Amino acid sequence: MKNLIIILALVLICVANLSAIVITPIANIQDSLTAYTGRTVTIEGTVTVGVKLLHNTQLKAYIQDSSNRGINLFASSISAAQQNDIKKGYILRVTGVVTEYSGTTELTSFTYEVMDNSENPLPYVTLTYTEAANYQKYEGTRVKVSGSLVEDPYAVGGGANITLKNTSNQTIALRVWDTSEIDYSILSANMPIDAYGVVSVYSNKTQLLPVYESDIVIKITNPVIENISFTPVRPYVDQAINVSARLKDYNGTIGYKKIFYRLESQENTELDSLEFLNGINSIYTVTLPPLNTKTYENDNYIFFIRVIDNDLNKVDSYPQKIRVYKRGPVITNIHFENSPESADSLFVLADIIDTEGMILGATLIYSINFNSSTHEVPMTKINAITYRGGIPPQGSGTYVNISISAIDDSSNVAIENLDDLGEPVRYVYPVKTHNAILKITPKVFNVFQGDKVEIGYFGKEGDKAILRIYNAEGKLIFTINTIIKPDSEEEPGTEEEPGTGISFYKWDGRDKNHQLVEPGLYICHLEVIDRVSGDKKTKQAPIVIGMKLK
Repeated sequence: MKNLIIILALVLICVANLSAIVITPIANIQDSLTAYTGRTVTIEGTVTVGVKLLHNTQLKAYIQDSSNRGINLFASSISAAQQNDIKKGYILRVTGVVTEYSGTTELTSFTYEVMDNSENPLPYVTLTYTEAANYQKYEGTRVKVSGSLVEDPYAVGGGANITLKNTSNQTIALRVWDTSEIDYSILSANMPIDAYGVVSVYSNKTQLLPVYESDIVIKITNPVIENISFTPVRPYVDQAINVSARLKDYNGTIGYKKIFYRLESQENTELDSLEFLNGINSIYTVTLPPLNTKTYENDNYIFFIRVIDNDLNKVDSYPQKIRVYKRGPVITNIHFENSPESADSLFVLADIIDTEGMILGATLIYSINFNSSTHEVPMTKINAITYRGGIPPQGSGTYVNISISAIDDSSNVAIENLDDLGEPVRYVYPVKTHNAILKITPKVFNVFQGDKVEIGYFGKEGDKAILRIYNAEGKLIFTINTIIKPDSEEEPGTEEEPGTGISFYKWDGRDKNHQLVEPGLYICHLEVIDRVSGDKKTKQAPIVIGMKLK
């Protein structure tokens, strides 16, 4: 009898073992994909990407387990239950068929059980750029990389592409879909970040898929002041002026936010100040009084913005000027009638009206490159409000800086050199041949108050351009690698005229570690490489960084 009981117990243990669920580590699947393809497996792990963050209608989610590897869950549609259950941080037990599609390992035809419906911390693996490039190993796994943005994010195909680089100038791509929670409009070139995302593959290269707001960690301590604008763009002396700006602190909150302003003519007077109103999406506004409440003479406003965060970090914006106009000739809609190449004349159009009388005449004023001397050309009236003037042909890469002057029957004169968006009116003659043309305004830049160095680098469309900035000792402190592109992206299947070869980069005075450089002389070196022939052309120009303000 005793032996019979032992035998029965052994049988029960065997039956229990046979019915036990076998959990397969995801690492086993990813490392031996050929052996697992087509097999039904059970995995258990944390949801790192929930449903509807990578696609609105298809189920594309990711799960990662204790083996520090992840895998895609895929279905052609999303049920209401799946939308409720496959969420960030939930722990699931999933049984499905292992498949592979375009380099992505998937579990399809799956069922699942929610083991924990609380938002658990998301697992990740910290990788170097070299390790992250091995998508064959890390595909499906949530990882962390650090670096700075090569350029502003650019929208394409229902999302945005973002390129990060490390201190060795290695790069890695981030793909942010519009279905994610990430507002990529807050990101900008050279911004240092930590990026979390699932490793995916595109065109045989690694790309990361960040989806949550917390997947992009901006490593900036000081508050940021950006997107400063005002309306109306062309205020008159009797109009109030609304100033707005984006005021953001990435690692805390902003408590103090004021605008300080004065009249341009009263340089040594005490500044007035106003508190910004609470904003929406970090956009704050304040209203300056009409100029004629401050002075009876024609004048302009000078202002800067100051913010202080909860850590008492203080940042001042670069001083800006608001041009305020007296009533008289109004010059708007300055634009170009044509887009000439170096052998052609440039024709400029503008709309000119008078607020209280009639226009007696208009003059086109222009200068070349950074030359202070100007040339004047009478403009011809071609309809009720539009005037036209011509500028003779110029060489490839030449700046033509444009102003327009008008006089009315009360001898009021107006001069305008800004377009309707408030930008200086300038035409740059296109570059159609392999060349290296470098344009930097010869002035002292105060990067400590937000001044940016506009670097114009021109060459044939499709050539590779490398911008390197060296300090006075010859040490390389900053590099940009890019391709000279046309003015606009071509639609697939269409043929367009070659691009202008005109590109600009605005350097904020920060080195590869995102630290502001010291005052002094710097050299910008441009290298343009023909990607077909390998031929190289170079150019260099000085950059002067001014002293810090005490």
